[in-house]
Amino acid sequence: MLKKCAIGLLLSPLTGVCWDLAPPCARYWDADAVFTGLAVDDGLDHETATWGNRPAHLMVEHTFFGLREEKEIDIDPGIATECYFQFRKGQRYFIYAKRDASGGLRTSGCLGSVRLDMALEDLQFG
Repeated sequence: MLKKCAIGLLLSPLTGVCWDLAPPCARYWDADAVFTGLAVDDGLDHETATWGNRPAHLMVEHTFFGLREEKEIDIDPGIATECYFQFRKGQRYFIYAKRDASGGLRTSGCLGSVRLDMALEDLQFG
């Protein structure tokens, strides 16, 4: 596992590979917050929802690091990027998030966020 992590850390920035291909240790290293959560609102129903403006709302279930006492969060799913992460209401997720300049959270498929039922390797690392 350590060798795989070292190779992922060395090659990913040089090749421009999307972070979801990196091992969990590389994704943890790059994230500002890592947690699991339940999507209670995917942002698609909002009257003001436009392309690039659809934050999802999650109930935080377990924090690995980067969140204080937040039990509910709004998160930008990277909708304006090629790595857009589409949340679905009622689905549970393993989230790797970055903070934007205003302190808000954002994620994307390229950061490695994934449905919780597909996060076995991430959960083992955490």
